[in-house]
Amino acid sequence: MSFSKESDFTTADRVLSIISQGFSHPARVMILRRLVTARGQFVEHRKLVDGIPLAESTICQHLRLLRDKRLIISRSNGNSGTTHKLNEDLGISRTYIDMMVNYISDRHDLFASDIRPLKLN
Repeated sequence: MSFSKESDFTTADRVLSIISQGFSHPARVMILRRLVTARGQFVEHRKLVDGIPLAESTICQHLRLLRDKRLIISRSNGNSGTTHKLNEDLGISRTYIDMMVNYISDRHDLFASDIRPLKLN
């Protein structure tokens, strides 16, 4: 069995892999959708995560993954808390994320048999 080196993959393949990880959990999809609607503005942490049906620590892990993959930017504002926004410097536009979410939403019935209930913390 042969193993591919990272250099064997195109930049486009690697970027698509990173973006796909952002969409690989419903909580991250919710976060990205909310940041899309913010139109490039920073969103307060509390407003961003309000209503996501997971423990705060779990949501923070999802935010950390999105930050580590450079899909979002987070900044600490001292006593006023943390804010987050979509990292548009990557060239991942709001239009692209909107397109992905709408594409999937329009075809959710194709995936209905694969959808399992989330385990809530």
